[in-house]
Order: sequence, then structure tokens, then C-alpha cells
Amino acid sequence: MTSMQKKVAIFVTVVVVGVAIDQITKYVAADRLATTVRGHVEHPIEVTVPESQDGETLESYLRDEFASNTPMDVRRIIRRGVLGPDGQPMAAGDTVQTGQTLTVLNRTVTVIDGYWEWEYAENTGAAFSFLAGGEGEWRRILLIVVNIIAFGFLIYLLRIVRADHKLFLFAISLIGSGAIGNLIDRVRFGYVVDFILWKVGDQYRWPNFNVADICITVGAVTVMALVLFGNIEELEETPE
Repeated sequence: MTSMQKKVAIFVTVVVVGVAIDQITKYVAADRLATTVRGHVEHPIEVTVPESQDGETLESYLRDEFASNTPMDVRRIIRRGVLGPDGQPMAAGDTVQTGQTLTVLNRTVTVIDGYWEWEYAENTGAAFSFLAGGEGEWRRILLIVVNIIAFGFLIYLLRIVRADHKLFLFAISLIGSGAIGNLIDRVRFGYVVDFILWKVGDQYRWPNFNVADICITVGAVTVMALVLFGNIEELEETPE
């Protein structure tokens, strides 16, 4: 196997694994998390009552359906809105029937109380919501172009870096996987799915992010550390 083949093998492996994890986690978040912001329903989800829970109360059913939520969380989900098949709000004591499709208007999951939650968000900007909030197709096109240019630069780095400098290769591969993961979302939806929320209480919130953002951040920090504190000449492939 040639030097270039080794580098491509590392790059492709990391990118494929990273993109797969990113897309799977985004799919699960979109399927299981619901968001209502300032009274506006932005992303409801639907759940279907199985035969095994026919005749149970709504609260009992949701405790099983959303097992990662506490009983208090489930009551909060019901208060924020669960619509029955007729589109009307349901109460905690209402009974559910097999095959009914219920619409949940707001659901988050607490990982560490007061600090870490799973919360669905649609980000029209770049990583960590940079450039989000504006209007216009120009922003989407700009971010797609920037992603493509950045990926092209990563391919250039892949060509010049030494094959035995696996940490640097791994770092640029992480950046590549994150760039592709978010690019897929922008092309498909016009926005990026974020679902990780770090905060301190209810006052300080870091912008929602995703696995792709983590890959980009870890990769970029590693590259900067290697460039700033290492010998950049040792990274370069010696011409044959």
C-alpha cells in the first residue's frame, strides 16, 4: 500500500464513521424530541399507541414511551401539549387506544440536571449557530460554498501530510466528517439539526450543537495545537 493509499484509507474510514454517527443521532433527535419556542410549535413529533398499552391513561403510556424522562417531565410534556387524533389537547387521565397517533408539542431529555439536555433545534447558521437568525437563501448558499472550500483545503492537507503522522491525519479527517455531516443537512433541509444543549441553570445557554460540530471543534483544536507547538516541517510529506 502506498503512502497516499494509507492516508486515504484513514481519511475515508474516519469520515464515513463520523458522518454515520452524526446522521444517526440527528435522525433519532428529530424523531424523538419536540420543540416549542415562545409558544410557537417548531417541531412536533408523533407517537403511535401499541396494542400492549390499549386503555391506559395518557400519562401511563407516555411514561413507558418516554422512559428516559422522569414522571415530572412527563407531566410537563402533557401540560405543554399532547394532541389526540382529533387534534384536541389531551389530559393526563385520558385513555389511549391501539393505533392512535398522538402529537407531542414539546419534549426534551435531561442528561445532567441544570447543565446538559437533549433539545431539538434547527440551525440555519454555521457551527454553534454562528450566522443564524438572518433571512435569505444567500446564507444557505454561502455556507454550502464555505463547506466545499474547506473540504477542498482538507484534501490539500491530506496530500502533503506524512502518512505516519496519524494524529494530524485523524484530526483533519474529523474536520472532514463534521463538514460533510452538516453539509448533508444544509443540502437536504436548508438547516442543520442540533440537539445537544449545555447550560448553567436557566440563565446561561451554549448554542445547541451536534456530533458534526464536536468533530470539527476537536479536529480544529488538534490541528492548531500540532501546528503551533510542533514542528510544521515534520508534518510535510517528503517529495519522492
